Amino acid sequence: MTPVLLFAAALAAAPPAAGAHLDGNRNVATLVNVEDYPAEALRKREQGTVAIRLDIDAAGRLTACTVTQSSKSASLDAATCRIMTERARFVPARDDRGRAVPDTMTTRVMWRIAPDLDSATEAAVIAWANCMADAARPLLPGTPSNEAVADKVIGSCPSEEEAVLAAVAKQPPGSGPANPAEARAGIRSLLVEAIAAARSRARP
Repeated sequence: MTPVLLFAAALAAAPPAAGAHLDGNRNVATLVNVEDYPAEALRKREQGTVAIRLDIDAAGRLTACTVTQSSKSASLDAATCRIMTERARFVPARDDRGRAVPDTMTTRVMWRIAPDLDSATEAAVIAWANCMADAARPLLPGTPSNEAVADKVIGSCPSEEEAVLAAVAKQPPGSGPANPAEARAGIRSLLVEAIAAARSRARP
């Protein structure tokens, strides 16, 4: 799992509402693996975020997956719904009397091609992502914008951030961000998307 997917998954710790949700209170990010990246999209260096609507029946079965906002890559859009159809298992929604009813769920899946990093740098990035996820989770209900959450969170783990930026500075030219400032800006951009994805679990 890439650090971005890990961060999005880590944000999915809040208990589900009465609406339909993934079995085990999982986040859709946990259904997607690095190996799922479509070969065509990798070849074309295509990246993007796919917004989807999932229709779930009273038995918890996924009956339809609709792309509501395209990533601008046909292969990424198609892969997203294929993975949901093959792997997603749901706990159905309940009405006021506790009876199972059909429901819809909206969410996003981010597809990003990570730069090649050595194992030590990758471990540092994952540690930073976990720390930021812990800091972001309590801010999701009350902080008005995804950008505001990212701005509060990105400075909340100074030792983890320092380790990542120091490791990035040692990377060979062309193997990752050009400098620590570029790395931090890239992380912030991905944070905003991961926070948006976590918040999109709320029912429309």
